[in-house]
Amino acid sequence: MTSPPPKRKPWLRWDRLIIMPVALISLFCFLFCSATLGWMWHLVYGRFIVFEGKRVRVPLEMIAFPTADGRSFGMVRMRAPIALFPSPAGSILISLNHTPFTRKNWPLTFDRLGRLDEKPSRGFRLERVSRWEFPERKITCWEQSSADSKTLSIECLSENDPFSASLYGSRQYRDVLVQLLETVSK
Repeated sequence: MTSPPPKRKPWLRWDRLIIMPVALISLFCFLFCSATLGWMWHLVYGRFIVFEGKRVRVPLEMIAFPTADGRSFGMVRMRAPIALFPSPAGSILISLNHTPFTRKNWPLTFDRLGRLDEKPSRGFRLERVSRWEFPERKITCWEQSSADSKTLSIECLSENDPFSASLYGSRQYRDVLVQLLETVSK
């Protein structure tokens, strides 16, 4: 005589009630929340990256990708695949080009690039030119905004070394860029 199949334990019935809502919430967050990717990046890599031997804090909603030599990095926040709500997006790139050509000819290069940045791109207008002096660098930034004033483009150059920084995206990331410039120029 065969025995009846074993009864399923009652707690195993609840597993579907727990797994389904978690899966649906995760899918919702991935599709509709643009910061989800940033949060996942922070869980894996932490809050900081290293640039020129200095710890640089990465904003919670952004992901960062430093280069292997530690002389450049980028930070990105992408828009959600399905944007139900307005969400900021932006990319920040910071680089220190140490080639012999740029070191030797940097004052001339700075002047040429500065004249180019003073001419706004199509669909943008020059909003302001900012200058900051930090212990290691004197930095000039050219800020351009789009006609609808939602998108900001900032190009920054150092006067004393081949350091550059750029931002393209939402206005709220201007303050993030300024904090990054302070951190890497101390």
